[in-house]
Amino acid sequence: GGLTSPDRSCYEAWIFAIAQAQHFIYIEQQFFIADHVDPAVCNKLGKAILKRVEAARAAGRSFRVYFLTNPSGFGLNVPKWIAADVNLCETFTRQSLHQGPNSLHALIAQLLEGSGIDASEYLSVCGLHRAGRSPAGEWKESGCYVHAKICIVDDAVAIVGSANANDRSFTGDGDSEMGAILCDDQNAIEAPMGGEQAKVSPTVRSFRIKLWSAWLGLSSDGGEWCSPDSVSDPVHPKTWHRIWRATAAHNQKLLEDVFDTTPSDSISTKDELEGRKRAAAKPRDPERLTRSSQPPQQLTSESWKTEGLRGQLLEFPMKFLNNRSKQSWQCKILSSTSLTKQCLL
Repeated sequence: GGLTSPDRSCYEAWIFAIAQAQHFIYIEQQFFIADHVDPAVCNKLGKAILKRVEAARAAGRSFRVYFLTNPSGFGLNVPKWIAADVNLCETFTRQSLHQGPNSLHALIAQLLEGSGIDASEYLSVCGLHRAGRSPAGEWKESGCYVHAKICIVDDAVAIVGSANANDRSFTGDGDSEMGAILCDDQNAIEAPMGGEQAKVSPTVRSFRIKLWSAWLGLSSDGGEWCSPDSVSDPVHPKTWHRIWRATAAHNQKLLEDVFDTTPSDSISTKDELEGRKRAAAKPRDPERLTRSSQPPQQLTSESWKTEGLRGQLLEFPMKFLNNRSKQSWQCKILSSTSLTKQCLL
């Protein structure tokens, strides 16, 4: 008994679902390390996503790729001997998504070259962050560590399981993984998709809206812009630009203005980040974090400074920790050793 060859069904499910995408892909992942960022990586997830963007562009369709992942171990406490492994995986995740010439962001930008369209029309990379007053009365901020492994495609299918988007989970000869596929073809309903109607699974659609309501701080009494109904169409420009991306950008600006340790373009190395943590600068006017917020589309270049946090969504700054010349010696050794990379990635 037993398997005679590696079981790659988790990987095959992700690849198959992404290959069917016509409207959007939503991914929550602890790590995302795909073939386009390093020749040592075998899985084709990045290229599969890029093909769907390319197909949508050729057909003149709007297409969105939502990523929710981790910038750099925020919200995660691990022993020092594990931290180097985690830091390396997070470095490769950033390079896979939005840092460097081989990132998904850069490759989408190449597809759009000469069109006048920015890659942000297709790709959004975010994390989760929170802030509040501790029982001792001190204002604190911390990342919410994303440990989920979720892929939702077109509100028609969802994959939920234990597999990270990397070779260690996907090749079948690394970690043992399991997963479930959610779909509901027999009970499909019509729902808005890019301003038109499309067949979706009511179960998957409800699952996505519940997730987004938590991340965006939506509530049933939130009105047109701040209720779960406001994200019913995940492709529409209103949802993409004026709710999802506007909320993520607002939260990032606000937290960066209050705390010195929030992910920002001004922090290019891990040493700088750790130095700011040790300095423990006093938060600047933290009371504004809890003030009621205007609808995100009404925030201006000045008004965001007086508005409160909206949910937990945080836009990833493109230059955050992008200086690899000052990596720790542990990361440099790990990233230069092919066998170690194979084990980690």
